[in-house]
Formats: sequence, structure tokens, C-alpha cells
Amino acid sequence: MKDLWLAIYIVDVVLVFFIIPFTMFYYEGDQDKSVDKRIKSASLWVVTTAIVCALMLDILYG
Repeated sequence: MKDLWLAIYIVDVVLVFFIIPFTMFYYEGDQDKSVDKRIKSASLWVVTTAIVCALMLDILYG
């Protein structure tokens, strides 16, 4: 049961910090851009957001 809850927590973190922001940034991207450019832009924003969140958590935890 502990392994099941651990898997649920991991899936939750992936959804909250990666999947949902990616879909928001992709949807809000400029419609005039091609699909590839929108995916690249959304990916860069998600990576930047993840780095900032990781730094904040690391600093506050320390």
C-alpha cells in the first residue's frame, strides 16, 4: 500500500509541475506560431518554472 501511495504522489507532482503548466503555456502560446515553435516555447517555460520552483523549495527547506 505504501508503494501505491508513493506512486500516486509521484504522478501528482508530475501533473502539477510539468503536464498542467505545459498545457497552459501551449494553449496560451501565440496562435500564429507553428506547432513546433509552440511546443518549444511551452517546454522552455516549463523547464524555467520547474527550476525556479526547485530552487525555492531547496532554499526554503535549507
